[in-house]
Amino acid sequence: MQKDQEQIIQINKERLTQVCLKSYQAFINKEKIFKTKREEVLPQFNLPEDLEKNPKETANYLFILALMERKSLTRINIRNGRKTWENPQTKWIFTPEKSVKNLEGVTQICQENLQYMLNDFPKNYVKNMQLLLEKYNGDSRNIINKQNIEQARKNLMEFHGIGTGIANLFINYLTDINLICTLNPLEARVKVDVHKARIPINTNCITGQDEYRRDIITKPLEDMYLQICKEQKLNAQILDTAPWIIGSEICAKRNYNKCLQDCPIENLCTSCVKENDKTGKIIVNELKRDGKKYRVETRKYAKQLRLF
Repeated sequence: MQKDQEQIIQINKERLTQVCLKSYQAFINKEKIFKTKREEVLPQFNLPEDLEKNPKETANYLFILALMERKSLTRINIRNGRKTWENPQTKWIFTPEKSVKNLEGVTQICQENLQYMLNDFPKNYVKNMQLLLEKYNGDSRNIINKQNIEQARKNLMEFHGIGTGIANLFINYLTDINLICTLNPLEARVKVDVHKARIPINTNCITGQDEYRRDIITKPLEDMYLQICKEQKLNAQILDTAPWIIGSEICAKRNYNKCLQDCPIENLCTSCVKENDKTGKIIVNELKRDGKKYRVETRKYAKQLRLF
């Protein structure tokens, strides 16, 4: 067992390795959910056609989509990003030189087209484009390219709205489509989003409490995923993707039949948890029926209560 410094959680490394390997192999072999859900749900593989010919513009396009990943749905970001790019009247927002001169226009596009206004996003986006121009010649590839992973993460976290998760995600975006080259690619990390945080709880890899703050479990989980990648020689970009698809396309649907039919790790799953958006806590026992709360210990019990 590995414990974090405050000994708030315990991570069963052996069991989490099982979960990672089963998810990873199912993705590689196109089994279960991965028969139909793979690259089509990922921004880096859903680019407007004309972007494929321009690496700099591709990177900057994915940069704004990565910035919008906080508390949003990826499929909505993909849809709104493409529409905004394909509209000649709004496409300019992806060009740093134009964005920094037009906060009013950026605000309008963020509100009406990208539909993302969280935490003063337009103002912070303009500041980010200014930093991108001043330090990286307006090319977001330069934040990462020919850097070691840790330095690239530090560079990214200088931008407003980017923490460890978004930094990891953007590195994986550009690595996936060969837009950058890092000095130590085996150090690439997964983004511990709600899905890659709750799946270890669902599968009993994390034990000890009835609720977990994601900001507390992120660091030990991020380190553990990295350790498993190295030991099992797994591609971090695939391990970043596979649990995310399972979480977003299966766990989030809360449909027991879908779990049985589509989930490659269903036999390792013991509970169903969700995150409280207001507190940032992942709750083990917050399934409700008739005004009452039930702790869902097993899938069999969940089925009996018809909570799925």
